[in-house]
Amino acid sequence: MAKSRSLLGAVFSNWRIKVLSLLAAIMLFIFNNFYSLPERFISVELNTLFAEGMTSAHPYPRRVGVEIRGLARSLAAATEEDIEAVADFSRFTQAGISTTPVSIRTRGVLEGLETIEIKVDPLEITLPIEAITRKRIEVVPVFRGLPAAGYRLGLYLVNPAEVYVEGPASIVQAVNMIFTEDIDLTGKREAFDLRVRLVRDNPLLAFPGGDAANFHGQILQADTQEQEWQEQ
Repeated sequence: MAKSRSLLGAVFSNWRIKVLSLLAAIMLFIFNNFYSLPERFISVELNTLFAEGMTSAHPYPRRVGVEIRGLARSLAAATEEDIEAVADFSRFTQAGISTTPVSIRTRGVLEGLETIEIKVDPLEITLPIEAITRKRIEVVPVFRGLPAAGYRLGLYLVNPAEVYVEGPASIVQAVNMIFTEDIDLTGKREAFDLRVRLVRDNPLLAFPGGDAANFHGQILQADTQEQEWQEQ
């Protein structure tokens, strides 16, 4: 009888430690099995949200990297459309430096799966937030080449002569003129018309009224004085 009690005592002594050790072993087994699962890397479009009337004053990532770990059949079926990456700055309504995490939402074949792990790079994004402003600015044509010998560019017209530029306040305020793409004069002998695009030096700027203008140029015969001056 004493031996039986001794045996039972040995079995149940320190039972808490033994249960914790068993749970730790189970968790370690699950952990090792999960992290031995295959992984896949996908580049997805970043959806960046701003408060009304606010925007970033600095270029920001348009795509982020996503690492997915899970069952091979789930990874094989997943596409870029099954993952949405969002950087939500909409709570920031005043100008300043702001940071927000990049959140991931799953859909399609990945929606509701519990046997996957998703990581995103970068984890968060920091941007200078500014108010959106608009300004009317002169359009300046840019020329390339020369008309045919004995000819010159006379009067020309750009329509519209001014356009609205919209974007972050600090960037818009620094813009004093908008240039066109090169207008080629090479070998021209007569008046010509063309539609030319406006050059956008900063991707954060926009032309609300359109990004092109109409150009009309007159090509005239050079007079003797002008030709002699050009040849000097």
